[in-house]
Amino acid sequence: MRGTLQAILAVALLYFVQQSTAHAQSTSTYNASGAYAESFFQVNNSYITLFAARGCPASPCIGNNGTFIVWFGFNTNPDGTGSVTEGDGVVPDSAFQANNLQHMSLNVDTSQVPGFNTVTCTRVSGVWSCTNGPFGVMQADWQATDQASTTDKEDTQTTIGPFTTQTHSDQKTTSGAATGTFLGTAFSDNSRATLGTNKAHSSTITKPQ
Repeated sequence: MRGTLQAILAVALLYFVQQSTAHAQSTSTYNASGAYAESFFQVNNSYITLFAARGCPASPCIGNNGTFIVWFGFNTNPDGTGSVTEGDGVVPDSAFQANNLQHMSLNVDTSQVPGFNTVTCTRVSGVWSCTNGPFGVMQADWQATDQASTTDKEDTQTTIGPFTTQTHSDQKTTSGAATGTFLGTAFSDNSRATLGTNKAHSSTITKPQ
């Protein structure tokens, strides 16, 4: 979701921006102004980025005013096969606890969230095949380390396989550490986790139906 992720995803670009197959597309847009937390970690040979944010409480932001999460994962193999997964949806406010900027937590079962979207696309011999899922429990606990604090304002676009994400960020952020479980597998993120406040954030995700 942020600029640092662009460099990390460059590994996936070597495999996934080449041959792709046309799919019917859908688009989701999320706006946020308030607390957010993000992590990047590895589980089960997949690289995952997990972003949770408090939606806009009022104008000028429009649409999707509840709390939302977006997650993205990929794995690659030397023979060029691999998969890309994207998940997004509005979740109950109670799922994301963010009462202060020093500690935030997420606890949600996406299989129980109406309208939550997850799509996995697998590439074999240059052909993408897409299915719904996986869904399940995501738990994360973020703690600020305050080793670095920044103010970020940027616009980015990332395309990997059949997924494209356009993001506008205007946020204050501090470094953090995170632990949790992702779809049943434990993870830790001691170097890339961040916590902060979105002044004006929007993400538009185009993906296969």
